[in-house]
Amino acid sequence: MKWSHKVIGTAVGFLVLAATGMQPVMADGSLDRIKKQGYVKTAVNQELPYAELKSNGEMVGVLPEVVEAVLAESGIGEFRGVLIDWGAMIPGLQARRYDMVSGGLFINPKRCKAIIFSEPILCDAEAFVKLKTNPLSITSFAELKNHPTATAATAPGSFEHIAAKDAGIPRDKLVLWEGNIQNGMQLISTGRADVLLSPLGSAVDAVSKSSDPSKFEIIAPVTDVAGGCAAIGFNGSDRELRDAFDAGLKRLQASGKFAEILKKWDKSPEVVLATSRKAKCAGVPN
Repeated sequence: MKWSHKVIGTAVGFLVLAATGMQPVMADGSLDRIKKQGYVKTAVNQELPYAELKSNGEMVGVLPEVVEAVLAESGIGEFRGVLIDWGAMIPGLQARRYDMVSGGLFINPKRCKAIIFSEPILCDAEAFVKLKTNPLSITSFAELKNHPTATAATAPGSFEHIAAKDAGIPRDKLVLWEGNIQNGMQLISTGRADVLLSPLGSAVDAVSKSSDPSKFEIIAPVTDVAGGCAAIGFNGSDRELRDAFDAGLKRLQASGKFAEILKKWDKSPEVVLATSRKAKCAGVPN
C-alpha cells in the first residue's frame, strides 16, 4: 500500500451514515474541508504491527490497512503519511499539521482530554525487552520502580512513558529515545538502559529486525500495567470527520474485512471488539 494511492470518489460516501445508525452530533465542516482538500494527511511512526512507512512510500501495518479500507469504502480521495515522533503527534494534530494520527496512539483519559479518538482498532499487552546477558529479573513496573539501579528506555509522550510516570517511576530511571523503536533497542544493546518499554507486538517486531535477535529476551505481559488499545486520533474540532470514520469502521467490521486485517498480523479482533473508546477514556467525554 502507498500513501499516494488514489481512491476514486468524493466525500459523499463518508456522509452515508444512516445505514449504521450513526450520525455526527453536528456538522462542523471537517468533512467538507477534507473533500475540498482532496486528500487526507496522517501522522505515523515506524512501529509494526501498528504502522511502518517504507522508503518507497509503501505503508504497511494494521492501522494504515484499516484506514485505507475505510477511506476507500468511503470515497475520500488521496491520503498521505508523514513520520512524526510520539511526543509531537498530539501537538501537531492540535496545530492542524495533519488531519489524523494513524501511528498507534493508545487511548487513555489524558489523551481523551486533548484530542478525539475513533473506536479502538488494535489492542496489545505491554512488554519489557532486555539483553539475555543482563541479569536483571523484573516483570512489573513496581519492581522497576523499587529496584535500586534498574533503568528503562522509553519514547517521550508514548503510552509506556505516561504509564511509567503514573506508576511513580522516577525520572532518572527513564532513558528517553526519539525517532523509531530501533533507537530504543540501541539503548539496551549498549547498556545505557536495562529494559525497553514497549507494546508486545512492537517488541517482537523490533527484536526480529535487530542484527542479532538471539541476544534479546522479551518479558510479557508486564504484570501491573493493563494493555492498551490504539485508535485513530483526530483534532478535537473534527467530530464530524471522526464520527464518519467510525461509521466506516463499523461497516468494515460488519463485512469481516476488519477481522481479516487483524488476523493477518496475528492480532485478535475479538479483544478489540470487546472494548470501546468510552471504556478506555474512563469517563472523560470524547
